[in-house]
Amino acid sequence: MHVLIPFALSDDPASRTAAQGLQLPQLTQIIRVFSLQQVSLAGGPAMAHEHALAQAMGLPAASHYPWAALHAAAHGHADSQAWAFVTPCFWQVGQGQVVMANPHDLHLQLDESLALLGAMKDFFKEDGIDLMPDPTQPHSRWLARGEVFRQLVTAPEHRAIGRNLSPWLPNHPLIRRLQNEMQMLLYTHPVNDARAARGADPVNSLWFSGAGARSEGNLPPATSLHMPVTLQNAALSSQWPSWQQAWGELDATLLKDLLDAAHLGPVRLTLCSEDKAVTLTNTPHSLWQKMGRLWRPPTLQDLWMHL
Repeated sequence: MHVLIPFALSDDPASRTAAQGLQLPQLTQIIRVFSLQQVSLAGGPAMAHEHALAQAMGLPAASHYPWAALHAAAHGHADSQAWAFVTPCFWQVGQGQVVMANPHDLHLQLDESLALLGAMKDFFKEDGIDLMPDPTQPHSRWLARGEVFRQLVTAPEHRAIGRNLSPWLPNHPLIRRLQNEMQMLLYTHPVNDARAARGADPVNSLWFSGAGARSEGNLPPATSLHMPVTLQNAALSSQWPSWQQAWGELDATLLKDLLDAAHLGPVRLTLCSEDKAVTLTNTPHSLWQKMGRLWRPPTLQDLWMHL
């Protein structure tokens, strides 16, 4: 059993303040009896949890990963074509920069998503891109297939949410032009008129992520991996009381299950901030480790320092 938790801590100082008030008995027990196996740093646009997920799936280390192609292959498109995720989103003009709100907070309805996709499909097709709903979350994300994505470097939307998005935009003229054209289309689209009438944020742009093509051969092997996103959703919306509550729920459920499973065989826990990951395992301690832990048992604060 392997538990991988994105946004166990965030780079936002408010996250570290919120972490100080956490009471997590199961996690506290884990860090006292498990061994700290690995502390790793992220590199490139990919975030720490993406690197950890890729490693768990047996993918070679890279600066970014073809998540869309792997996802498409898992849902019936087992080919060598290039894919990307396309996420409808809301960009806000701030003080000298443009930032992206959390797409999760748009609460886009299925009929809205399909109407927007239908309005854009032909524009994408003219550039050799097939645009379709993501079968697992058609209300909030689409899949795009086209040769332009084969070598395209993209960043997850998590990199840009609440921050200047310029450093993370794809550096390709076709994608930039298409993005600008879709922004103009969205400006007067009836879906946004209806959203404005009810006080909801408009969909005024798109985010491309997970671009690339999977390597020839079989899909990466399935693993007994659990990756909850409740902390991630709360952190990306800066909802720190909700983040604390989500931590408490994970501690009482999934981490309790992990401790129980540790009595039966090897288990792993990987905790991630945005660019750091800590992996703990239930491997036996050396004599010196056991003596050190008796003298001073590790605490949650010790763990947060690694993240």
